[in-house]
Amino acid sequence: MRISKLLRYIARNTSSVVNIETLHPAFLTADRLKLDPDQHIHSGDFCRQMKLGSNFKTCQTNKKRSIMIAQKGRSFCGTCPFGVWELVQPVIYNGKLAAVIYLGHLHAEGKMQGETAVASSVKPMKRGELGNWASFTSQFIRTELELLAFEQPDLFKHRKESDFVSQCNSFICQKYAKDVSLLDLAGLMGVNPNYLSGRIHSTTGRTFRSLLNEKRAHEAKTFLKLHRELPVSEIAGMCGFRNGNYFSTVFKKITGCTPIEYRNGKEATLKEINL
Repeated sequence: MRISKLLRYIARNTSSVVNIETLHPAFLTADRLKLDPDQHIHSGDFCRQMKLGSNFKTCQTNKKRSIMIAQKGRSFCGTCPFGVWELVQPVIYNGKLAAVIYLGHLHAEGKMQGETAVASSVKPMKRGELGNWASFTSQFIRTELELLAFEQPDLFKHRKESDFVSQCNSFICQKYAKDVSLLDLAGLMGVNPNYLSGRIHSTTGRTFRSLLNEKRAHEAKTFLKLHRELPVSEIAGMCGFRNGNYFSTVFKKITGCTPIEYRNGKEATLKEINL
């Protein structure tokens, strides 16, 4: 079973949102461990709204803090500054943090003190249910990593030029909506950022940033056409752009027209260009 299908099953049967922060390079290459794009981020409706505008930095800081706590290897639960409760399950493989599983997106009914929500109303039965699924998913990932190491022991020892591009493309497809950079990809792959940048450029003639922006613009085009009720600024945030003006500039450079012009059917007559 693919991990993406397992997460969909858990979410459907627990009426919760399930996401994973991936920290092991196998998530870029192993088909059974590849997630859908929305499974890399807190994708509940409320969280998507909170990530727009000035709230994004608060969400990002809280996420980094949860990953630091997860380094201890023990599961825990808590409520974010905006009142969303989640259970957090670390996945430890070979003594290192390979992933962090988040289950919940449940609103806590408690009094807000400053920026911290307290007195979560999540019932023990629900906590136990999510805890069981978290443990199962963690073991599933560890087993897949062990099988991968047994079946393909040299997978990450000897990389071809095409492997760098393939893993770069997988990384971008999975995490384009997040605030990611070449440094994040290099850290995940365990290589020097300058070396990785050179390998990507020598094979594609492109930079990591241009490939990332192209993917973001491509996804934005779908939202602009199919979700006309969404403001352009919101679409920008959903596709990984934290600044609306920068989004418009990049979008026009790639497509030849502004986001509003594209939405209104005024596509550029010239062929779309790459950055």
